[in-house]
Amino acid sequence: MKKLLTFAFVLIFILLISTACSGNTDSNEQENDEDRIVPVEVAEVKTGDFNVEKTVYGRTSPTSTVPVIVQTGGEIDTLYVENGETVDKNERIARIATPMGRQNVNAPTDGEIANLKQEGSMATTEEPIAMIVDTEEMMVSFSVTSRIRNLIEAEDTLPVMISDEEYEIEITSVGTLPEENGLYLVEGKVDNEDEDIIAGLVAELKIKEKVLESTIIIPTEAIVEESDESFVYVVNQGEVNKVIVEVLETQTDKVAIDGELEEGDEVVVSGQLTLSENSKVEVVQKGEES
Repeated sequence: MKKLLTFAFVLIFILLISTACSGNTDSNEQENDEDRIVPVEVAEVKTGDFNVEKTVYGRTSPTSTVPVIVQTGGEIDTLYVENGETVDKNERIARIATPMGRQNVNAPTDGEIANLKQEGSMATTEEPIAMIVDTEEMMVSFSVTSRIRNLIEAEDTLPVMISDEEYEIEITSVGTLPEENGLYLVEGKVDNEDEDIIAGLVAELKIKEKVLESTIIIPTEAIVEESDESFVYVVNQGEVNKVIVEVLETQTDKVAIDGELEEGDEVVVSGQLTLSENSKVEVVQKGEES
């Protein structure tokens, strides 16, 4: 009996010690959580107009194309130029043998020779033996929606990307009526003095549309989505406060929001996934360890 009582006493003693140790551990963990400082990166809240960038695509073409047509049909006897060669107005480009004798064919305008027929082929009065294109300026044509059309005006100068190079395009015409596909034709000219642009290249035109005026703007990466709500963490004297926001418009790198934020507030853009209300934080530079 004494042995049984002694065993029971020892067991109770062990349990008491275990409970005390467990309580200390939980207390220590809680204290560690409260004292933990999370390194974060922040960005300032800004206010201003929020613009959405629209992209439309078009094709390049010569500003003018003039056909070279002979007055009397015959066989092309001699060519004095080649495709791609630049000629001046009235410069001799070919000689043809006709029933009335050999005749010279001269360029009707300045420009670059294209689609030139070969020697020995027949020239007729209906089909051109060559085309002369103006490549010092190139035309770019776009088909746009009515919404985009209303953002563009004739004589606007806009940046355009062609073959990964940026140029300036001067808008020359904006269609007033839609084409068969329901889109509006917009055309413009790009300087091509160095002749780097050829016909048929894809041109990328970006149009900025003002969507919201005097709104709150923050980086997209600051937004945290959880349980169908959006919020951000705002740094305030070494701690963070959770602020619920409504996303109004989104771009790739920034969003327009509605919420209890002011210009100059600092929102967390990196490290926020480990935070909660009143977490202690240390603001660090990008890539810097605390």
